[in-house]
Amino acid sequence: MAAVLISASLFSRFESRRGLKPEKWPHWLSVESLQEWAYACWREPGSQEGWHYACTSVLPYESQDYVYTIDSMDALVRYIAEEHAALLLKYRPVIINYVADSKPALRAV
Repeated sequence: MAAVLISASLFSRFESRRGLKPEKWPHWLSVESLQEWAYACWREPGSQEGWHYACTSVLPYESQDYVYTIDSMDALVRYIAEEHAALLLKYRPVIINYVADSKPALRAV
C-alpha cells in the first residue's frame, strides 16, 4: 500500500498530463529511482505499466506543496508521508472482491 501511495504522489507531480511539479522540488531525475522502486512493488513482474497516461490525479487528496522546499530524499519522503497521513485521515482504503454470489455484505475495517 505504501508503494502505491508513493507512486501516486509522484505521478501526479511528475508524470501526469497536468503534472505541476513544484518549483522547489528536486528534478525528476532525482526522484525517478524512488518512483521505479514503488512501481516495482505493485506492478506485475516485467510490466512497464503504472498509472494510466490519461489520469490527471490519482489521489483524492494532495497537499498544497508549492511553498515547501524539498532539498533531500529525507525531506521528500517525510513530505510524502505527511501527505499520506492526511489522506488516510479523510479516506479509507477499500477492497472490493467480485464473486459470483450476489449476496452483498459489509465488513468493518
